[in-house]
Amino acid sequence: MCKFDELDQEKRKEHLERIQSHQVWIEELEQKIRHRAHDECGIENAIVIEGFNAFFGIRRKRCRRTAKRCFSEDKSAASMLGLWLIDSESGRKRGGLVWIKKASAKGGGYAQLAYAKTLWTPKQRNSQIIKGLFLKAAKNNCPEAQYEVGLLKRFGLIFKQNEHDGKIWTLRAAKNGHRLAMLTIGMDLALGRGLEPNPKLGQEFLEKAAESGDPLALNSLAALLAVLSNDCHQQKQAVKLWEKAAKGGSISAQRNLAFYLIEEVKTKDAFKRAMQLFKAAAMNGHEEAAAVLFENYDTGRWTRKNRKLALRWGLHAANLGDANSCYNLGVLYLEGQKVDRDLRKAMHWLRKAAKGDEVYAWELLEEIYEGSYGMRRNPQKAIECRKQIKKLKQGSDPDI
Repeated sequence: MCKFDELDQEKRKEHLERIQSHQVWIEELEQKIRHRAHDECGIENAIVIEGFNAFFGIRRKRCRRTAKRCFSEDKSAASMLGLWLIDSESGRKRGGLVWIKKASAKGGGYAQLAYAKTLWTPKQRNSQIIKGLFLKAAKNNCPEAQYEVGLLKRFGLIFKQNEHDGKIWTLRAAKNGHRLAMLTIGMDLALGRGLEPNPKLGQEFLEKAAESGDPLALNSLAALLAVLSNDCHQQKQAVKLWEKAAKGGSISAQRNLAFYLIEEVKTKDAFKRAMQLFKAAAMNGHEEAAAVLFENYDTGRWTRKNRKLALRWGLHAANLGDANSCYNLGVLYLEGQKVDRDLRKAMHWLRKAAKGDEVYAWELLEEIYEGSYGMRRNPQKAIECRKQIKKLKQGSDPDI
């Protein structure tokens, strides 16, 4: 069985961009406090609840004074978070910073997290104060802080990179009910990646994360069921979850379900459905799906041969960055197979494939520079190609 994608490519990118943007973090935290103040911050104080209810009222301008008066009557970290929100929304950044600093000093996990994010600018990413605030918030059992400390350690941002410690913090956040943490750590636990294997707990985390109907969580849970279970009922459940995730727009779910139908079901209807899923994933930017369509329309493996569609999907896959598709296109144009021979286009795609570490592209370029295919000899470039081939075969990165 093929290896399933657990996370969408776009989600992976968002995942990294999110932890690198302190401003996005601050906005997300404000949203959480605005809409889920009681749940996220554990607010029980009646005065503070009254302040939040006033601040989040429909007539916000009229209610702001009432909210501020309520918060001012109480000296808890939660009330100071409320004052921070009011000043932040009013454009009084300095005033907001004073309140968030005071709230942090009170020992509230969310306040410490908010203060750390407020201080974290591109020039202050290695500050010991910011590191300390993140850790204090995480140790105060703030699941959001635990999850983000886990991310920071895993990706080596602010903290020294430590994959194992990062996963431990993510596991703590998952145990405290953080949905993204449950999604991140579920597959790691199930497959024993960097942690002691615990398939049962990993599946429980993924099931909880999938309860909200999130396509990413549904895809991960389906992949886990497909990989770990040979039970027919579990396999059918995995297909249903993939279908739901695919309809929700998960590119990886579309790709995973397509491969499952081809490799496990192997019926005419399954091949037809798989091609539809590959097309949907390819149109959403999945380069592997586009490459599969290129190959299948070219060879007629799971569908009828179609030269025009093969070239169309080949160009799409190559433009998305698939090195193998770039190489295949280069060969087509170089040899004039199914298309008019065009040395200029052939060289363009072969060079692009070579930049993608495609060793066959380097070998073909070497032949071309040696004078094959009617091209003028270029000994110097042929020597460069041989050096790159040697590096690739030795497993080192090429200098491109």
